[in-house]
Amino acid sequence: MAWIQSHRSAAVIVGATLLLPLSLLVYGVGALWGQHFEQQRQIDRMEPRIARMLGVMENEELLRQAYNQVDLQVLDLVYPQEQDRATVSADLQKNVRDVIRDSGLSVTNSQVLPVKEREGFDYISLKLTVSGELAALDIALAELAEFVPMLMVESVDVWPARAPRGRAASEQKLTATMQLLSLRVAE
Repeated sequence: MAWIQSHRSAAVIVGATLLLPLSLLVYGVGALWGQHFEQQRQIDRMEPRIARMLGVMENEELLRQAYNQVDLQVLDLVYPQEQDRATVSADLQKNVRDVIRDSGLSVTNSQVLPVKEREGFDYISLKLTVSGELAALDIALAELAEFVPMLMVESVDVWPARAPRGRAASEQKLTATMQLLSLRVAE
């Protein structure tokens, strides 16, 4: 102790020299400890993902069977990719007009709207204006609900038709505008 008091500046230099390696050692151990915790956190985040992947691998055959089954069902609901857009649009328009005429309505206007491509499908829309009795519209909508490939009714606007003189009041004549949508697998 006497040496430290008599050689104060030398003692400070020696103490600083000893503290520098000690502080570097503490910093190195702290950095390694921090890396250990960071890596452990990453491992903890990956464990659920690995467990899910192992579950998928264990059930791969069941998933393939379910996928194939759904794929076959989808093919019943949409037009196949092999058919041309224009052909599908024209066939859809013709078939829908036939269904509506068979139900007792008359088609006064039909128009194929521009095809939109979204989420792997071509959205083929058809706009129709029909006129006839309310019962015939009900029949037409029921038949359109069973149309294959699936046909969705996007909108229906219905209003009563003007009655000519002398028509019986019991007849419910109307005019309706329908917008229908069908899907085709996109290329």
